Amino acid sequence: MNQQRVNYRNNLNVMEVYNPYRFGNIYKLPNGKVQYRISGYYPGEDKVLLRFGVLPVKAKISELQGVLVDEFLLHQLGFVKDKLDAKFWKKDNLIIYLVAKGKFRAAYETEIYNRIFHYLHQLQNLYYSHTGAEIN
Repeated sequence: MNQQRVNYRNNLNVMEVYNPYRFGNIYKLPNGKVQYRISGYYPGEDKVLLRFGVLPVKAKISELQGVLVDEFLLHQLGFVKDKLDAKFWKKDNLIIYLVAKGKFRAAYETEIYNRIFHYLHQLQNLYYSHTGAEIN
């Protein structure tokens, strides 16, 4: 999974999303059946505390797997498909564009991002950087 620094820009300021393992980000473990939210870190260790409901799970960061974004997930998150072009989805002035299966780009108000994203945690960071709220 790509762990490089990413800059997201909005009209007021630039917010650098430097930690792909931000509190609240959703990942899955190798079993792939359950999605967990990051709820804590273990200082000095390469581990995070994950939660699924009230169930705490300690996991190595290297075990975390991204949750792929698809049209069903966008609908679950409250994005609305454009009536004229089904490749566009919108929520709170954030527009998501389906480039190819499993590959998305985003635009916010007047800014277009050339970076393609695939995973839910990337979409969460993008949404948070513009709205200051978690995407649910």
